[in-house]
Amino acid sequence: MQRATLLAMMMAVAATLGAQPDRSATGKWDLHADVQGTKLTLVCAIEEKDGKLSGTCTGGGDDDTVARPIHGEVTEKELNWRFDARYEAKPVSVSMRAVLDAAGTKMYGTMSVEPIDADGTFLAEKQTADATAPAQP
Repeated sequence: MQRATLLAMMMAVAATLGAQPDRSATGKWDLHADVQGTKLTLVCAIEEKDGKLSGTCTGGGDDDTVARPIHGEVTEKELNWRFDARYEAKPVSVSMRAVLDAAGTKMYGTMSVEPIDADGTFLAEKQTADATAPAQP
């Protein structure tokens, strides 16, 4: 009887896991931040592979058009990444910490900018395939 109960529980867990949406951070994200009253907009192209994050973030600083490489990791509960940028012509390091929503289409988080000791919050939304596809004539 115990084997049957264990097998039923394992099948229920497997069915639940299979029904969950793709919660990968991989994709292009529109990120809207507020750092101590300063509004910033970034676009981050993130790839999640084997618990690591890579990609680029563009926008939000003195060099708005420069794609800055990101490096980070994924834990069971959150995403952490960082990138180097410039603020008022000085180098800064931006650290991001976020959680994905249940659908894997939004992330909510905090950010800090060193060495200027500036902190903020952000909301990011994953771009859909429709939003990134070229317009059809």
